Amino acid sequence: MEPRTKEIIVNVSIIAVVIVLCIVGYFLFVKNDAIKAALSGSDTAVIDETVAAGADVTKTVAQIAELNKAVEDTNKLLSSSTFTDLRDFSVTVPKEAIGRANPFVSTEWKLKALAREKAAGKK
Repeated sequence: MEPRTKEIIVNVSIIAVVIVLCIVGYFLFVKNDAIKAALSGSDTAVIDETVAAGADVTKTVAQIAELNKAVEDTNKLLSSSTFTDLRDFSVTVPKEAIGRANPFVSTEWKLKALAREKAAGKK
């Protein structure tokens, strides 16, 4: 082989090795990180969503437990002897007629008061 051909083969081989190393490095470091970032981004979104759902469930369970305790306390109060021994002291108010047949006629109490004034004035 000529020295020039040998030199060309060595240079092409070195360039090929450098290109292969660049491609391997890209797939090992850059591409792998991009895939990991894409996967971890979706994983963290799923994890965050799961944590938020878990917090909502925990809050709902706590509210239900609080309501259950309130119902139990109400049942205890309503079934206690202190509550059942209470007496009803309410008074029923009779219905009264609204308005008068003739609003321009003086009422009976006013007529009696006028009669008393006249009788007192004559003395």
